[in-house]
Amino acid sequence: MAVRGAFAPNVTWGQPVGVVNARFLVDAERWGLRYLCADCAHVGGDGRCSLGFPNERLWQQPFAAVDGQGVPQFCRCFEPDEG
Repeated sequence: MAVRGAFAPNVTWGQPVGVVNARFLVDAERWGLRYLCADCAHVGGDGRCSLGFPNERLWQQPFAAVDGQGVPQFCRCFEPDEG
């Protein structure tokens, strides 16, 4: 088993990744959570991040809140676009 760094926590708390991702999508819909690049103030009209972060995985549907190892897949610089 590989050693996990502090920057890559497993946030599944023992649940299967598919269950965690499905629950996230249900909760996001229920609470109106905005988390995708399309809702971010840092994304321009061309879909690119003005901060230069790669964001291809954040455009994929359905969104995966955690990857296969349980590591969160959110952008740490997300800011809701209020305009």
